Amino acid sequence: MDLERRRTSTGFSPEELRRWQLLKRRLAQEFHPGLSDEHADQRSSVRVPTLLRVSFPDRKSFQRCLLTNISRGGVFVTTPAPEPIGTPLQIAIDIEGDAEDLVASCEVVAQHFSDGRSGDVRGMALVFRNLDPRTQARIDALYEKKLLEAAAHARSGGRQG
Repeated sequence: MDLERRRTSTGFSPEELRRWQLLKRRLAQEFHPGLSDEHADQRSSVRVPTLLRVSFPDRKSFQRCLLTNISRGGVFVTTPAPEPIGTPLQIAIDIEGDAEDLVASCEVVAQHFSDGRSGDVRGMALVFRNLDPRTQARIDALYEKKLLEAAAHARSGGRQG
């Protein structure tokens, strides 16, 4: 977490950059087996698996959906009807124990449609856009919490408890 915070605030020395890249690759492989190092290197932060309910305040026709991973820059949301790439959306993330949903502006940057046979999940990748400092701080806090939870889960071998 220290490296991640330093990366976004003061930047890295060459040695810290090397350590961060190795750590990011290792975490990406742990959370997403089979992901190539090249693909992991393209991301500015690790996609952390999580399950959170979300809604879309500006799209009343959307049902509540499920957020299945989060990074500092965006999320993946399962939905039976992904919006077209380039569509701006407001997302409201239901954070357990928090009285106020985390509401953020997003844009659809990728769609995933299941073929119905492989068990793939249908949904859309959203990137955060035009965030005010308070919203960015809440996203950062949620990301760090989920990263720590996922790392602890991985260390325990996936056992509950």
